[in-house]
Amino acid sequence: SAAMAMLHFDSVYGGLTDQGKTVDLKQRVEAVRDSLRLLLGMYKGVPASVLGGNRDAWVQWTFKSDKWRRDVPFPGGTDTGASWTYLRYNHVASTAWTGLFFLYQAEAGAVLNENANPLSVPRKA
Repeated sequence: SAAMAMLHFDSVYGGLTDQGKTVDLKQRVEAVRDSLRLLLGMYKGVPASVLGGNRDAWVQWTFKSDKWRRDVPFPGGTDTGASWTYLRYNHVASTAWTGLFFLYQAEAGAVLNENANPLSVPRKA
């Protein structure tokens, strides 16, 4: 949904500047598109986390006093902060949003399909 938001923002406002520097939203969306294609090809879906490890690794990681340091190679997925972790398994919501993103704009430069965005303002019939 973030990539869809960047595309929508760019189409409505014509770009973004941050502290006087232009932010290339289209380039960032292309990086997202490439990453999602790679994940779909590798996992046949989009995992909830790209961090490796298992639940046992996550439990050990949660007991570290400096656990927010990201030098642990396999921390056991992505910690939610709510007593569980998202492991590197296909995730229904992540995969569904990826499908919506590709329906919204499958290729760079293609027309945006606002009907594929469930958060867009509905068209009047």
